[in-house]
Amino acid sequence: MKNELFAQRLQIAMYWKEWTGADLARRSGIPAATISRYLCSQRQPNVARLIKLSRALDVSADYLLGLTESMKRSETA
Repeated sequence: MKNELFAQRLQIAMYWKEWTGADLARRSGIPAATISRYLCSQRQPNVARLIKLSRALDVSADYLLGLTESMKRSETA
């Protein structure tokens, strides 16, 4: 996964929710400093955190990873 693409997709998903990094941190349980590093393309999440982000934002992990253009999350996920 490219850090820049992940950061861009994360920003887009946050934009649609009208959330700040602090909002996402609170709702995902991931520290705000870590969210900031994701948004600045300095880090990428491990699988457990990717799932937390996906669930908090109600988007598919595949979307955040750049594997699909669809933001829709599977009903079984």
